[in-house]
Amino acid sequence: MVVGAGRCAEMSWRPAGALPGEHCLGAVGADVLFRDILPGHRLNDEEIAIVTQLRQMVDWVRGDGPPPYPLADGLQDHRIASAIEEAADTDRTVRTTCEAWA
Repeated sequence: MVVGAGRCAEMSWRPAGALPGEHCLGAVGADVLFRDILPGHRLNDEEIAIVTQLRQMVDWVRGDGPPPYPLADGLQDHRIASAIEEAADTDRTVRTTCEAWA
């Protein structure tokens, strides 16, 4: 088990058909993290994330948007992934905190 602080503490997923026109929606509390931007294609959450990142990168390279994946987010995501791996390896609860970069 991983007990986290901050934006990853409570993640919820809405299944297909939960909202009109949406296949998958990821949210933390009331904050929507992603939506299926290609409804009808039945992509899984990882595929949705890849497509979203590529589209955001195109916007950023063209000067039409912010950087698609801030370094602080990547560092926090890696910290959480490391905690998950540690918990799986040790069969113990691992607690994370909101790091200085987050």
